[in-house]
Amino acid sequence: QNPNVFETKQNHMMMFQQPLLATLIAAALTFEVSASPHEETCFVRMATFRPDSNVTEHAKIDLDVQAIDGLSDAADFSAANAIYSNGENSAKGSGLRKIRDFSLQAPTLMDGQAFYEMYRSYWNSDTYSDDFVQEAATASGDFAGAIDIVRSEGYTKGIQYQVVWMYVIRELEDAVDDCEGGTPTANVDAVKAVDEAWAFYAGSLEGEDGKSSGQLLYALADKRCSDFGTCDEDGRGLINHKLVGEFQKMQSYLSLDMCSEAAAIIPTIVAGMTVPLVQGTYRYMFRGNEPFDGSTSNFLKERSEGYAFLAAILPQIASCNAEGAAQLRAEMIWSANPYLPSGIEENAALIQGCFAEMGISCDDVGEYKEGDNVIIPKCRDQGNSASMIQGGFSLMFISFVATFVALN
Repeated sequence: QNPNVFETKQNHMMMFQQPLLATLIAAALTFEVSASPHEETCFVRMATFRPDSNVTEHAKIDLDVQAIDGLSDAADFSAANAIYSNGENSAKGSGLRKIRDFSLQAPTLMDGQAFYEMYRSYWNSDTYSDDFVQEAATASGDFAGAIDIVRSEGYTKGIQYQVVWMYVIRELEDAVDDCEGGTPTANVDAVKAVDEAWAFYAGSLEGEDGKSSGQLLYALADKRCSDFGTCDEDGRGLINHKLVGEFQKMQSYLSLDMCSEAAAIIPTIVAGMTVPLVQGTYRYMFRGNEPFDGSTSNFLKERSEGYAFLAAILPQIASCNAEGAAQLRAEMIWSANPYLPSGIEENAALIQGCFAEMGISCDDVGEYKEGDNVIIPKCRDQGNSASMIQGGFSLMFISFVATFVALN
């Protein structure tokens, strides 16, 4: 037999086997995530996710956020900022993990990473997320003249949904960098980075089954699902259920040095992490426009919450529709007067128009209801809008990466 023919056949077999292996891994993981924990696992599950490394201390940042939330509610921003800046509960080496460093160190740790570059470009600041938090703490910038309850909502939610949110993505990017590093411990380091990303996504308060009350992004997805009809049969956010699978899949790819397959999952995870932020924006878009008890403080509280959620997705909207993002920011900032003059329907449609580029679908977000009343109906997907549950790539992400590469 001609050896060249045999070699060609071997190459064709390898080309076939690689995507097949990826498919088999994904199928196995779908079963594994819903199955009981393996007996040989050394580490306790964290909100149903099975880490392959010890990230217990990482997860304790939610204890810091819990303390910060209580202090900011009491308008003690000095004490809250001390915990945010210096840490209190999450050990790191011989010191403490400092949530503020997630933002302050971003120019070094996240330089060149696509989502960070998108957000940095929109806000025109290397430390945009900390800027938001500090403006709330000091009643400056977007929070100039704000009363305490407005500052409190912006402060805590800025930490949860901008500072921590972006750092989760940073850990995923770091995992791929470790995988591609080619060192003897590359796959171990990469898997640990994914575990750390989940620890920062879910936190320690959720417990093993994810049915407790936490302080981070996982908790938000569970809170909002009941408002939008996006809970599973156990009352967990469907997005959380799917994200567990995506994180575990990425973890397994990295353990096998399948770096490109792991990298391809990141936009899907980011899309899933974006869904509760969109839901939060919708909820407080309505509640800021229709205050329930008529009191000035709660009226402004709801508006501040809406603006905090909107700020967390504005760079993604601006990448898709700059004029739409400008309108949303002008009409939803807590101090807008009049507030939301174009109405809920038009402003919600501006966000929905970017779903495809954000990698999410109308089914992912669902239908917003207050009681039995439908406030924002579930939209109908247009064109290439693919559910993150189905693993659709974010068109916005692909477009931004292409632009960033071209400019650099």
